[in-house]
Formats: sequence, C-alpha cells, structure tokens
Amino acid sequence: MCLIESARKRWPQTRPCNPCCVEKACGGAGSGRGAPRQVAETLGLHRKTVYGWVAKFRAGGWEALEAKPVPGRPSILTGDQLARLYSIIVGTDPRQLEFEFALWTRNMIREVIGREFRVTMSEVTVGRWLKAMGLSPQKPLYRAYQADPEAVEQ
Repeated sequence: MCLIESARKRWPQTRPCNPCCVEKACGGAGSGRGAPRQVAETLGLHRKTVYGWVAKFRAGGWEALEAKPVPGRPSILTGDQLARLYSIIVGTDPRQLEFEFALWTRNMIREVIGREFRVTMSEVTVGRWLKAMGLSPQKPLYRAYQADPEAVEQ
C-alpha cells in the first residue's frame, strides 16, 4: 500500500481519486522528482498537505499517519439517526405523526427527535441540524380561499 492510498483510507472525507494515478505518483514520492506536487494536483489537495504526509511518514512510518480523534464535543445524533430523521422529515406529513399543522416546524422536529431517539435538544440546535442536512425553511403559500376570483382580477 502506498503512502497516499493509506492516507485516503484514513481520511475518507477528501475527494476520491484514480488508483492508477496514485500508484504512479506514489512510486516517485520518495525520489524527489516533484511527485508530491503531482499527487496534490491529482487528488485536488494543497501540496503542503501531501508534503506533510510525506514528512510524517518519514518521521514515524504508518503509525504517524493514523487519524487523530476529532476534538470537541461528540455529536448528539449518529449518522444513522440523522438519516432516519431526514427520511421522516422528507417522507412524512406531520399530520401522520399526530401533529396539528401540515408544515414542519423546528419545535415539531424537536419533538420527533425526542420520541424517536430519546434525545432532547434546543430549537436552535434543531435548526443547525436542518441546515447541515440541506433543509431550509419554507414559507407556506397564503391564499384567500374565500375570495371571489372575479373580484381579485379587478
């Protein structure tokens, strides 16, 4: 396994690459022929990132390239829970879940999270999760159904 393939497995959030290009670039990574620059261009990364990988590998081997724990507070919901929540929001009418209104609100989603996952969170946090999932607030169309269409045209 070459240096960049190992890094790709350890940091999967970076863009996928062509294995043939990686093997070709890794073959010259230690030879000083500018291969880290080629690897960076191929992977769409900054060259300093690849040079950092090479330096870490030379200093400590494969162990030096192990991913470090992400600092900060752990996530409240897991990836599977977020996927389930997304499918509930997108595929379900709130009235099916015994809510009175037909459009989702952050408070209603907060209640669903509490019911489904036994987790409590604020409405602000729910809004952040919705934004992270790519969902945006939508305003309902307001129409006066009692209005006379002929009077509206005038």
